[in-house]
Amino acid sequence: MVLSKFKRVATAILVLQASAQMVHAHQSPEHNGQHGGPIVATQHNHVELVRLDNEVAVYLYDLDLTPRSAENITIEATLVDGTSQTQFDLVFTPPNKFSAKGIAASASATIVLRLFRDGDFWDLTRLK
Repeated sequence: MVLSKFKRVATAILVLQASAQMVHAHQSPEHNGQHGGPIVATQHNHVELVRLDNEVAVYLYDLDLTPRSAENITIEATLVDGTSQTQFDLVFTPPNKFSAKGIAASASATIVLRLFRDGDFWDLTRLK
């Protein structure tokens, strides 16, 4: 009886911890980056997405929101708009900007980013 109560309490604590971490990983409308875009926390980074009329820009920050030196990082990007998916290349501009011109990403489109560090898969995020 005591053991089953202990299991229930332990399970509840684990669920609360997992829920708190998932909430932390979502973007917050009050949390905009240095360039005015929303910031999303990932496992290894904070990512800022800026949508302009004909450009998509992504800025990388470390977990303390300091601009991350990204010279050894590459990003594969996919624009998902409804049922259409379009891959596009992001060009690196030091110290922490990746951008693509000629991309019109509506506010309803999702951008999926796969980050690689030194050629190895490192992080994954979806930005809305």
